[in-house]
Amino acid sequence: MKDFAHRFQHYPLSQMTVVGYPFLDYIYGGKYTTSREETLKTLGFPQDAKYIMYIAGSMFCPDEPDVIEEMIRWEEEGVFGANVYFVIRPYPGGRGRDDVFDKQKFERFRAHPKVSVQMQKFWAGMETNMEFMNVMRHASAIMAIYSTAVLPAVALDRPLLTLGFDGYTKRPFHESVTRFAIREHFKDVVDSGGQVVAKDFSHLKAKLIEYLKNPHAEHAEREALRARILGPFDGKASERIFREIMSSL
Repeated sequence: MKDFAHRFQHYPLSQMTVVGYPFLDYIYGGKYTTSREETLKTLGFPQDAKYIMYIAGSMFCPDEPDVIEEMIRWEEEGVFGANVYFVIRPYPGGRGRDDVFDKQKFERFRAHPKVSVQMQKFWAGMETNMEFMNVMRHASAIMAIYSTAVLPAVALDRPLLTLGFDGYTKRPFHESVTRFAIREHFKDVVDSGGQVVAKDFSHLKAKLIEYLKNPHAEHAEREALRARILGPFDGKASERIFREIMSSL
């Protein structure tokens, strides 16, 4: 953000202070952490379950059901091993048409015994924030489709994927999910390697198998990404904001 403010909006570096993200303060230190056992119970999954968390990419990603269908098929074929489940969450910034579209996209999966479809809002207060973060905290892998959900996923050091293809459909670039990768605010994320871009179904399958076996894969890349996009991550962002405001009065 400091880099963007300087390059694109011409703020002098001397006028900026990097404070970190206040909404990530309560991740740090574990004060609001719930156990894996409690989280699995909340999701309705067995205590020996692993799960992949899929965070949707809005109404501009219409082919997401293709991807979820394939992942469920792989699970049913035993590709991932035993007791692998899925959590589907709506697009974090969704409102209006996004909400309706997400509901239509994912309603078909609600009845599947290995899927928890959670259409309730998050970022809607401390309770929903904590629930969302704890589901993310215990996921074996997180798929976030060019979303700011990358921030807490990186903070929690979870294996992280996004899509570089459009399901079963070959779409023109202006309609393709691949167009999101060239957005300026996502170039650092993609270039870091901290969020892997799955190029096709076979690549996606291979990475999910890897993450289910090794939750530390790409740890170094996520650490570098954390340093680049989170700024100070020590649970004191709110304190720094307060201090900066008070010092200017």
